[in-house]
Amino acid sequence: MSLLVLLAAVFTVSYADNSATVQMTKLHEWSGNFEGHFILPINDGDLIGWEAIIKFSGPVTNIRQYVGTVKRSSKDNTLILMINKPDKGIVKQGGSLDIQIGGNYAGSTPLTATADIVDLSHDTQTVPTVPNTDGTKYNYDEVLMKSIMFYEAQRSGKLPAGTKTRIPWRGDSALKDQGDNGEDLTGGWYDAGDHVKFGFPMAASTTILAWSLLEYKDAYEASGQLDYMYDCIRWPLEWMLKCHTKPNELYVQVGDPGPDHGYWGRPEDMTMARPAYKLTTSKPGSDAAAEYAAAMTVSSLVFKDKDPAFSQKLLTHAKQLYDFAEQYKGKYSDSVQKAAGYYRSNKYEDELVWGAAWLYKATNESKYLKLAEQYYETGPDWGQSWDDKFSGNMIMLYRLTKKDIYKNDIEATFTDWMPGGTVPYTPKGLAYRLQWAPLRYAINMAFMAFLAADSGLHADEYRAWGKKQVGYALGDTGHSYVVGYGVNPPQRPHHRSSSCPSRPAPCSFADQQQSGPNPHVLYGALVGGPSKSDTYTDDRKDYVSNEVACDYNAGFQAAVADPKPTGFGGVYRHALPWLGEGLLIAGGSRWARSRRLLTPAFHFDILKPYIAVYNDCAGQLSKNIERFANTDASFEVFNLVCLCTLDIILRCAFSYETNCQENSGEVHPYVKAVNEIAVTWSRRNRMPWLFPDFIFYRTEEGKRFSRNLSVCTRGSGGRHRQTEKYTDLTNRKFLDFLDILLTAKDEDGNGLTKTEIRNEVDTFLFEGHDTTASAISWILYSLAEFPEYQTRCQQEIDTILKQNGNTEIQWEDVSKLEYLTQCIKEGMRLHVPVPFIARTTTKDIVFDGHTLPAGNFCTCHIWNLHHNPEVWKGPETYDPNRFSKENLAQMDSFAFLPFSAGPRNCIGQHFAMNEEKVVLAKLLSK
Repeated sequence: MSLLVLLAAVFTVSYADNSATVQMTKLHEWSGNFEGHFILPINDGDLIGWEAIIKFSGPVTNIRQYVGTVKRSSKDNTLILMINKPDKGIVKQGGSLDIQIGGNYAGSTPLTATADIVDLSHDTQTVPTVPNTDGTKYNYDEVLMKSIMFYEAQRSGKLPAGTKTRIPWRGDSALKDQGDNGEDLTGGWYDAGDHVKFGFPMAASTTILAWSLLEYKDAYEASGQLDYMYDCIRWPLEWMLKCHTKPNELYVQVGDPGPDHGYWGRPEDMTMARPAYKLTTSKPGSDAAAEYAAAMTVSSLVFKDKDPAFSQKLLTHAKQLYDFAEQYKGKYSDSVQKAAGYYRSNKYEDELVWGAAWLYKATNESKYLKLAEQYYETGPDWGQSWDDKFSGNMIMLYRLTKKDIYKNDIEATFTDWMPGGTVPYTPKGLAYRLQWAPLRYAINMAFMAFLAADSGLHADEYRAWGKKQVGYALGDTGHSYVVGYGVNPPQRPHHRSSSCPSRPAPCSFADQQQSGPNPHVLYGALVGGPSKSDTYTDDRKDYVSNEVACDYNAGFQAAVADPKPTGFGGVYRHALPWLGEGLLIAGGSRWARSRRLLTPAFHFDILKPYIAVYNDCAGQLSKNIERFANTDASFEVFNLVCLCTLDIILRCAFSYETNCQENSGEVHPYVKAVNEIAVTWSRRNRMPWLFPDFIFYRTEEGKRFSRNLSVCTRGSGGRHRQTEKYTDLTNRKFLDFLDILLTAKDEDGNGLTKTEIRNEVDTFLFEGHDTTASAISWILYSLAEFPEYQTRCQQEIDTILKQNGNTEIQWEDVSKLEYLTQCIKEGMRLHVPVPFIARTTTKDIVFDGHTLPAGNFCTCHIWNLHHNPEVWKGPETYDPNRFSKENLAQMDSFAFLPFSAGPRNCIGQHFAMNEEKVVLAKLLSK
């Protein structure tokens, strides 16, 4: 390639704010010599590094200049490529770059020259805009994406090509990392703002990240980051496997911290020796070996279905490493002195518990549980960290054994950590365990709090505390502590690579000292954090408050994955303050768990006793309708039906009698509030300017929504407050929905929290009366329109009641109401109770040659489906015969979806159908 082509290529791919073409000025010529200046005003941000492509009008020799380094030139020097010298690249905004150059020139005409000066202070990185579809205060999807990107920026070795890398300013580095016998030790993560690969904290970070993926896979999937997360943890795992060169030999560090910390530059440009340090039987390290084993074991569970061969390989190495750790005891930092000044281990017993507990979970081999309990030390924990696994051990062993010793230690630990305990707090609410990177410890413990809450321990209290610590990092105090995220984030993290200008400009300690932002945004990196008084200075030289590290982000990312909602987002998010993450809105594993726990509430044996309630409430509805009908005045039947269905759901689901139908001349406050909330919800979804909460709740509509919300929560709270401590169900006539909520236990023996119960109560109180009332009202309207269908229903009902010699519909009668069922289904087809549903795709879906990408919010219009002439002949006509046995046998299973479809279909559909049959039969029998 010619120099001209090369220079053109370099210039066209460079990005700059101050880039410009300037003429040589101040030319001075004498006796075949010349001297000139290329002066570039710096008006668009500080200049951190530069290159210049200089073009002379004639050949020159003996080039002399003082601010750059010539990298290439043509034979006659008419073209010169120059980059700044390490201490000559920085010019503050408002100043000027002056490239003074001289040499010899033998031409007869005056010499002219231009310089294409390229500003290398920036890069070409673009980060996708991530919409906040969850409607949460902080965009957890964006945070998860950027945190994973931070780990991508920390990668060492041969980087992946193409779309698998999102960090354009990073390149291949440390490709000669090897062990004593030439073992390949390339790969892994650089530890922090330096370029040492410390195996112990790297493994600890991997364990936490893998645990978060195991625990909250649905959050990563919902955020569109699942594949990136698999790649994220696989990168250090592959390196750790390389480090395990023999059953009892393990490399735990690459790089000498002394020379490494004496170098401020890119990892791609490193030239210093990078020795490797290993553990052996004579130089043991139980802590590091057991941590490697823990990381590999939890990751084997993560990859069990995705990559079974890799999973098995990890588990095999984990077993060997744990045997090595347990047989040859010692602290790794006693064996590797080069680590002692940076990551000195306090003890190794906690890692022996840690590794054994995970191995027991993966293998169910009792020897590992025995070892974990043998090495366990009881008492409250100082705080989870790269060196302290006691909190994680408590939670793991409590989950595995349910023993009080571990529960008590968890509670004692959080008594210390919560306000009023031994851990001090900043004025704005950060649990301040240590000056050096206080956010790390607080958010590690936030993750532990979420895990404890998920284990059934003080769920509401622990979760609220954890969210507050996470919120502190994300911006509750007025600025974010996460680089590239939120309001006023850090711009000058103590991080060598991101502080360097774009290549080929050199990097040096001058770049550490410059006061401007880092040229590259280290997206997603959590900095150390504030002082005890909440003050914080964004200073690159402050490695206590402003350094970043792999272990900082591990607990942070894990903690963010927990509070991220995994429901549908979109239009549903506006109902979160009302219904919470109940079955309607929740998603992922949280929804799946609740669905499993609540399904027994709708078993036929539970539904059967409700028939008496249906009859009784329908009888009162009939009386109310008769009273209004006798006045010969028009009246709104929907209001009366709403009171009936509300009465039914309160009595069947909560055993709560309000006599709400007796005041049938008035609209019940709860019904009125729900109707107004529904209208507001619908309006807000059509008005994007009302999406932000801080705008919506300042409008009159938002204030009315809040008032109605208070009415709804008061209405649902009474029965909940009465029965939350009630556990003796032996004398009950029947189990109601709330009984199921209060007594349900998952496979780990954990029940629903008070918040989860409240969410389900609110959800079922709304869905159990509103949609059913709508369906019944429209079916009555259609039957009034078509008296012949009404008459046929009445004949069927009269025949059944006459056969039974009873005036009440019995459980056995419900299935016999065949023609009424046809009328009900046709009514719900023509007048859909829920006109549309919405879903977010969690993976790419291909149909008809088109791809619907993961992460898209989609609406499925059931009303359109039910009125589609290609699906239904004469769709606007009410015709119950569409649902005859003969026609049903020919019908597509997805043609009629009044209760949605798939795994998220309506859990209460049998309850609703039975209710509609009994209420309508009771009315029509009159």
